[in-house]
Amino acid sequence: MNFFERQDRARRNTRRLVVYFVLATVLIVLSVTAVVGLAAAYGERNPRHPVTIDATWFASHAGLFLLTALATLGFIGFGSLSRTASLRSGGGAVARELGGTRITPDEQNPARKRLMNVVEEMAIASGVPVPEVYILEQETSINAFAAGFKPADAAVAVTRGAVERLNRDELQGVIGHEFSHILNGDTRLNMKLIGVLYGILLIGLAGQMLLRVGAYSGMGYSRRNRNGNPGMAMLVIGAVVAAIGFAGVFFGRLIKAAVSRQREFLADASSVQFTRNPLGLAGALKKIAGLKEGSLLHARKTEEVSHMLFGTGSRSLSGLFATHPPLAERIRALDPSFNASLLETAGGDDGSAAAIGFTGAAGAARPERFPVRPDAVTASVGNPGDTHFAYAARVLGAIPASFREAASHPATAALLTVSLVLGREPKNRARQLVLIDRVWGSERRAAVERFAVEAETLGRGYRLPLLDLTFPSLKRLSEDEVGRLLDLMQHLAAADNRIDFFEFILLRMLQTHLVDSIHPEAGASVRRPRLQRLKDEVVALLAAVAGIGAENPAAAAAAYRAGLEALGLEAGAAKDLGDIDYLRLDRALVRLDGLGGRDKERLLDALVRTVASDGTVTLEEAEMIRAVCDTLHVPVPPLAA
Repeated sequence: MNFFERQDRARRNTRRLVVYFVLATVLIVLSVTAVVGLAAAYGERNPRHPVTIDATWFASHAGLFLLTALATLGFIGFGSLSRTASLRSGGGAVARELGGTRITPDEQNPARKRLMNVVEEMAIASGVPVPEVYILEQETSINAFAAGFKPADAAVAVTRGAVERLNRDELQGVIGHEFSHILNGDTRLNMKLIGVLYGILLIGLAGQMLLRVGAYSGMGYSRRNRNGNPGMAMLVIGAVVAAIGFAGVFFGRLIKAAVSRQREFLADASSVQFTRNPLGLAGALKKIAGLKEGSLLHARKTEEVSHMLFGTGSRSLSGLFATHPPLAERIRALDPSFNASLLETAGGDDGSAAAIGFTGAAGAARPERFPVRPDAVTASVGNPGDTHFAYAARVLGAIPASFREAASHPATAALLTVSLVLGREPKNRARQLVLIDRVWGSERRAAVERFAVEAETLGRGYRLPLLDLTFPSLKRLSEDEVGRLLDLMQHLAAADNRIDFFEFILLRMLQTHLVDSIHPEAGASVRRPRLQRLKDEVVALLAAVAGIGAENPAAAAAAYRAGLEALGLEAGAAKDLGDIDYLRLDRALVRLDGLGGRDKERLLDALVRTVASDGTVTLEEAEMIRAVCDTLHVPVPPLAA
C-alpha cells in the first residue's frame, strides 16, 4: 500500500469513526430517554390509579422524550465541539496538556540534541515541515506520540525515559513510527477521536455530578419527608446516568481499539521501510518489555490520548479495548528470532553513548543534473529510504550553526525566511533592502542581507531545507505577525515588477503551512473533485512547470506534451510557456489540493514526466517539483538523493 492509498484509507477511517460515533450516540440517547421515561412513570405512581405504559402514555409524554433526546444530543455535541476547539492550535496543544516541554534546534543537552537531529533528518528526508518537538519530562517510561491535524501543525512528543534509555538507532525507529502516522493522515484521525469521544464520556461525568448533588440534597432533606424526597430521585437518576456514562466509556474504548490497533502494525512496518533497520525499532520495543514501567504514563489525560501513543499508556486498556497489538507480536514481526525469555533489562543510559552528530559528509557535492524515474518518485512519497536519510544528513551537516541558531527563534527565523526571497541582481536587491529597512529598520535589514550572502554560498538547493527548519519557530508567530511577514515577502517578490516561479512557490508554501498551523482544520473538503473535472487547472500547472528550466521553446513544448499525455489529455496548441499567469496558477493549486489520493498520484507522475521529458532533471527542477507538491500536501522526498 503506497502513500496515496494510505491517505484514502485514512479518509475512509474518518468516515468509519463518524458511523461509530453516530451509533454510540444513538444508543446513549435512547438509554437516557428510557431512564427519564422510567423516572416519569415512577413519579406518577399512584395506588388508586396505576400507571399504564402504552401508546397513549407515550403520546402524552412525547414532548418530554423529545426534549430529553435533544438535550442529550446537545450535551454530547457541546462536549465534542468544545474539546475539539481546545485542540485548535494543533499537536502542540496535546503535548503541553500531557506536561510536554518544547525543545528547539539550539538545544545543548546531548541526548535532546540527538532527538532534535533525528526529527530534522526524518522531516527533510520525508519532505514534510519540521514538526515541533516536546519532551514529557515527568515520564520515565519509554513512549512517544505524534499529534496534529496536518503536517504543518504536527508535533512529536517523546518521554524523558525514551530520550535517556534509547540509542540513536532505536530512537530513529520510534520517530520513524511517529512520522508514518503524520504522513499517513493518522494524526488527523487521532485528533478527531479526542474531540468526538469526549462528548460521549461527558455523560458519565454528568452522572457523577448528579450523584453528588443527589447525595447533598438527600442529607439536607428532613427525615419526616422521606416520601417524595427529590434528593433520592436525583441519586437514582444520577446512578443510572453514571452507568450510561460507563457505557460511553465502553463505546469510546471500543472505537479507539477498532481504528487504532491495526495502524500500529502498519506504522511499525513503515518505520522499518524508512530506516531500513528493523532491529532499531525492535530494540526499542524490547526495552519497553524489559522495563518495570514499560510504556505506562502517569499524566492525567493518558487514557484520552491512548490511541495515539507508541506503546500502551494504561494498564486498563487490554484485551477487547487494547489500542495496540501485544508487544511480543510487534517484536516478532520485526525480529522473528525474538525469545521473550531473553528480554534485556533496562539499565544505563544507552542513548547518550550513541553517536550524536549526523551521518554522512557535510557539504558533499550534489549533481546539478541527474536522471529520475517517475514511478520511483511516486513510490518514494511517504516512504523515504536510507538514501534520503543520508541526503538529509549531508544537507543538515552543511548548514552553518548561525542558520540553525536563527531558525530556533521566531524573530530571527522570519529574517532568515525573508533572506531566501532576495534577488541576485544588484539593483533589485538594493530596492528590496530599502523596503526591508523601511518596514523593519536598519539592524534587521543588515541581518537579512547577511543571511542572504551566506545562503548563496550554500547554493540554491539548500533553500527548501532552510525553510523547513524555520517552520517550528514561524508557527509561534501570531496571526497578525504571520500576515505582516507574508505581506512583506509579497512586496519583496514584486520589487522588480515581476515574480519568478521560485518566489511564487516559496510564498505559496509559506501561506499553506502557516495558515494550516493557525487554522489546522481549515480547507478540509468533504467532496473531492476528480482529476478529469479539473483539466483547466492541470493545464495551468503543467504549462508553468514546463517552462521552468527548458533550454528553448521547443523543449518546453515537448515537456508540456509529455505531462499531458501522461494524464491522457490532448496537448492542443501550446501557449507561451514562459508567460505564467500566477493568479490563475494560485487558484489552480488551491483546487488541485482537494484531489483524492489516487488523482494526486497521477498528477505527481505527470509533473515528473514534464520536467524529466529530456531524461534528466536539474537540481532546481527537482526542488521546484518538491515545492509544488508541498503546497498540494504531497510529501516528496529529495529527488537528488
